[in-house]
This record gives sequence, structure tokens and C-alpha cells, in this order.
Amino acid sequence: MKKTAMMLGVVLWVVVAAGVARADNSFAVDLYRQYTLREGNIFFSPYSLSSALEMAYEGARGNTASEMRSVLGLLSDEGERRERVSEEISRFNRSVEDMTEEDWIAEQQEMLEVRGQSSSDARRRAEMWMADPGIAENLRSERYELRVANALWAQEAYPFLPEYLDIVTRVYSAEARNLDFIDDPEGSRITINDWVAERTKDRIQDLLPLGSIDSLTRLVLTNAVYFKGKWAHAFEEDRTSEEVFWLDADRSVPVQMMFRSGGYEYFENDLLQVLRLPYKGPGLSMIVLLPKDRALGRLEKDISASDLKEWTAALHFEETVEVSLPRFRFEQGHEMKESLVALGMREAFDDNFADFSGMTGEREIYIDQVYHKAFIDVNEEGTEAAAATAVVMDTLGMPMMNNKVFLADHPFLFLIEDQKTGTILFMGRVMDPTK
Repeated sequence: MKKTAMMLGVVLWVVVAAGVARADNSFAVDLYRQYTLREGNIFFSPYSLSSALEMAYEGARGNTASEMRSVLGLLSDEGERRERVSEEISRFNRSVEDMTEEDWIAEQQEMLEVRGQSSSDARRRAEMWMADPGIAENLRSERYELRVANALWAQEAYPFLPEYLDIVTRVYSAEARNLDFIDDPEGSRITINDWVAERTKDRIQDLLPLGSIDSLTRLVLTNAVYFKGKWAHAFEEDRTSEEVFWLDADRSVPVQMMFRSGGYEYFENDLLQVLRLPYKGPGLSMIVLLPKDRALGRLEKDISASDLKEWTAALHFEETVEVSLPRFRFEQGHEMKESLVALGMREAFDDNFADFSGMTGEREIYIDQVYHKAFIDVNEEGTEAAAATAVVMDTLGMPMMNNKVFLADHPFLFLIEDQKTGTILFMGRVMDPTK
């Protein structure tokens, strides 16, 4: 019998957040290695991709589920995994209006503790800040914006199991909508793309390309992520100047290089320098990994999730770091099937072996393709990023002496992280800031 394919689409940006529902960030690093087989800049959201695929995993059974769990690095305890997923989504989507006075104090206290203050001193200072109307209003108005949205788009009247629909809507806060893929595939595609564009403030357009939805499509699972944050310490625009960025040992391009001197969390070893650039509002930051030579090859070849954990744990506050970072802005789109199969997620895409019987009670659905798009803009003020994923299922300056110098004038890796959990929301590399 011809099986129904499922499409999964994700739009994401590289931010690092703690691996709440995942055992570690191995999926992010493994997927990054797949991307390094391609040339040029890289940008994707491991969080968005894993979120969309995890909704599909809820209906997987047998070896299909085992492969997906292994590739995504999911926790083996289903109850704990789902609880953490739900908590993470709620925390990411918490708005300024939803936060109590105690929420604000706890958030500021956490930020100060990360910077090395004792719990009691951090608490005192946080309470003092929030008691001052001017400071409190500034903190509320400057906090970053982070939004996560999930949706399940099902063929109308198709017999999906109520228990599967309940898990996806309850745990993932997913909107459940019916569409007519059979008689109106193009209209359905436009509806889903419009939803993605709205959830990402139009930064992600046309996630699903022409022809990606057809009369055999039975389910589309989507995740969208949007982030906009100001640097805790902005780069001064009048200090930005045209400088050289080295593409490799011999070739260079002119770029607009931002500069700031100040206190940052920093680490270095023989291989690389690591810098944390925090955003206003505690918890989210950009991590930049800069190799000490001008080539990324050695760093990319050996990097692992445990390396990332070790390097970020070793970050320590330096009073003065001379930071030079290029402006960059780019967007990318990817079809993920080939990369996911290479990582070991084979059965989910095979119409002969895929087992998603947890969705319908029958082995009649498989993943046809996973579409992913991501956008990022880094400038003196801060960062704006967005990403979306769709899973489609068918039926059948001169530094001062002794200061640390962080001169990003050659290719580097970056990611955006949730410091509380360590989850990598977005990850990428800059090979050429002008592209």
C-alpha cells in the first residue's frame, strides 16, 4: 500500500539554550558537521529542527523511534522529557506582561550570579534595581524578545489518534488545524507559509517551496522561532570602521568591523578563543568561537558537544577585552532529509520501513522531507534572528598592553545560548561576512 508522507518544516536561528529535553547538544554539533561539507556561511537552528522532529517522534514506534531518539539525543524518560519540553516552551514565551515582581528580581539575580556575585549580594542588588522606578522601567523595556510557536496541520477527516493529537497540542502548545491537502495542496502550502511568516515577523518567507505539498500529504508539523535582543553593552557605531576580514591565509575582503573594549566572559587555549556576548535580559547570549589560526578546519574537525560544554564552563570574567566583530547578515534555506539520514535517521524517511503507527494506529505514514530556513542580522545594537522548520508527511583599534584581544578578522563559529539550560537555539559559522 502506498504510504502517506509527513513533511516537517523548521525555521531557526543560532542561539544557545540549555538542553532541557535533550541529553546534551550532540544533535547540534553532529548536524553542524554535516553542514561543514558545504562551502560558505552556515546558519541553522538545532532547537527548531529538534522541536519539529520531536513532535513527529511522539508518533514513532519501534526502530523508527529508536533511530530518532538516538539522532536527536532525547532523554530516555518520556515523562521527564515531555515535562521539560513544556516548561522550556512556557519559559521562552513568557512575556513582560506575564512576569511578576518576583520574576523580575529572580531574573536579575540570576544574571548577577552568572557574573560572579554571591547569591545574597545579587539578591540585594536585584531588589534595589526593581525598587527604583526608572531602572525597573528600563529593564522591562530593554528585555529581549523570544517567541516559539508550533503547529500541526492535518488532512481533514484523516483518522489521527486522539492521544497523539493530545500530546502534541498539550506538551508542545501546538495549534492543531485541518487543511485539505488532497483537493487544495497549493492553498494549503500558502496557508502554512503565511503562518510561518507571521510568527517570524516576515523574516522567514516561503518555507515550503512550490510542489512541496501534494495530494499525498497527510500531515505537516511546523516550528517557528523568533529572537530580537540588544547587546548588554552595545558597540558604538562611530567606532565601526572598514577593516580586512581574512577568508583564508591569502584572500581577504573589506568588512564593517565593530569594536568595543570592556568586561566580558572569556576563555582561550592553544586552539581557540571563546567570548560570551550577553543580551539585555538575563539568560541569552551569543558565544563566538575564534580559531587562533585563520582556518576553521582543525576546530570543525574535532569539535564535540563535550568540548562546547567544557569551553563555556571555563569562561571567566575579564575586566578588559578588546573585541572586534564584523557586522553580518544572511539567510539560508535547506532540505534536511539527506543530512538527517546520514546521521542515522533512516527509517523515518523510508516508506517501506517507517513506523509512525502512534499517529494513526497503522504504518501508513513516513517523512517525505524536512524544510528549514534561518535568518540572522548582527549589528552594533544587537541581534535579530528567526528560523522555521516543516516536517511534511505523505501517504504513501590598538590594544592596551595586558588586555585580552578578540579580533574576529577571520572565519569563526557562533551560537546563541540559553545560559540557564545550555540549549543551543541557533548555531552557525561566518566564512565571509559580506555574503
